[in-house]
Amino acid sequence: MTWPNELAGDTLYTVSVNLQYTPPAPGQPWTPSTFYPGGSVVIADPDNGHFYTALNGGVSQTSVDRVKFLVTPPKTVFEPAVSFLWKDSGTLPPTLPQGTSPVQPWQPNTTYASGTFVFNSSHYYKALSVGVSGQSVPDFPQDGSNVSDGSALQWQDSGTSVPNLPNGKSATPWTPRTPHSIGDVVADTLTGHFYIAIQPGVSGASQPIFPVTPMPTIPESQEAATVMDNGQITWLDSGTSAPTDKKKFKGEWQAGTKYLKDEVIYDSKTAHYYTVLNGPGGTSGTIEMRPDFPITTTLQIKWLDSGTTPPASVAGGQPADQVVNLWTYSYPQAHTLYYYNLLSGIVVSSVRTPTFGFRQSDSYPVQTGSNLIVDPVLLFTVYPKPFDAESPFNFKKDFLRIPGASFGVSLASPSNNFYFGGSSEILRNVQLVYGFNVAKISRLAPSGTFNSTPSGTNATPATTQVFAKGAFIGLTFNLNGFIQSLSLSGGGGGGGKSN
Repeated sequence: MTWPNELAGDTLYTVSVNLQYTPPAPGQPWTPSTFYPGGSVVIADPDNGHFYTALNGGVSQTSVDRVKFLVTPPKTVFEPAVSFLWKDSGTLPPTLPQGTSPVQPWQPNTTYASGTFVFNSSHYYKALSVGVSGQSVPDFPQDGSNVSDGSALQWQDSGTSVPNLPNGKSATPWTPRTPHSIGDVVADTLTGHFYIAIQPGVSGASQPIFPVTPMPTIPESQEAATVMDNGQITWLDSGTSAPTDKKKFKGEWQAGTKYLKDEVIYDSKTAHYYTVLNGPGGTSGTIEMRPDFPITTTLQIKWLDSGTTPPASVAGGQPADQVVNLWTYSYPQAHTLYYYNLLSGIVVSSVRTPTFGFRQSDSYPVQTGSNLIVDPVLLFTVYPKPFDAESPFNFKKDFLRIPGASFGVSLASPSNNFYFGGSSEILRNVQLVYGFNVAKISRLAPSGTFNSTPSGTNATPATTQVFAKGAFIGLTFNLNGFIQSLSLSGGGGGGGKSN
């Protein structure tokens, strides 16, 4: 397709083709021939009570029988039983600090912090450590001694995703000697997993070794595209990533070439790499027999068992529409075309400036010599055919192209010397200039207007000013472009159109 609008200069243009679609709602049964973006959550079909999360995006297979959703039982870890002591504090109610909870009767399966007081059989007891009371009331002594009371703590691996927690609970790092109730969640910084308490208790003095339940990914089966070449080689689509083994890469496909097993070629038409699948390989066909390399159109999805607890995304309902990039191409930078230019440099003209003096024999005024005009100039150039002066220099395109029309003046004598001609680039931002020159020079004055008897050694004959015509040639440079190229900021110049 042809771009209908004029492009602005000095701009990088990128064209993208995107697809907008509505992702499937999370937590729904797996369906065939469906595009699932990474992070999608499905349940197995038939339902096995587990949720599965897509580790990468792709299109599901066409048949439900091709996906086997596996279930992996989670591992558990036990912390050592931690007992905590109750100390007899006598028959009088203790004096509690301000803000402390009032004394309550002892209760089974209850979490008590260190310093907490309970009441039992007319005595009060103080907790000397944190812990959870047992199933039955301990034998509280009344002689000032201590009694043990406690339970073991058990953890269950919940994977690397934060579970949904009831009653506003949140996951916290594991800490020693901390009471926990059923449903509490801790994070293990070593494994990166979260663990749920399935039994109340108190954590131990040292952190246990938290196990990581192997959660195998379940890939959807996929047959990569292959093609036969000359009846000898089977090429396998290997995707868009270059091979890691550079020795195996053989560049573009070549006709009549021997290829061995596992060697890789690149197809510029599909922008994919292809690997020799069969051994020992074979010889590729002729140009006329060049195979049409196919592309594997579906992406393989890997599903991860996320357990029986619905991930947070399931509660979020229907996700927002997604945009998938199908194709992106960045065009070369568009440059402003030059229509005109400002040049400065040095030229040599065929016009000569004469010098005058007096003949010694009779003091008659005569011309004693002449000099070529070597002039610093400032030229303004117009290009009949605009060009890109920021592109690399090309002799055919730049020097042999239609020259620019130049006109300007002498910087040394702007009111006397004028230049008209053309300019051709010999290097980027450097021009060869040539043409017609009109310069004002001196001539001896007509007879009778000069002093025939000079007085003094510095006397000169009388002269008049006239315009002389001649040719010129020289070298100039583009003022704007040359300065900018020195600063690596690109060329300059006039114009408003781009290529």
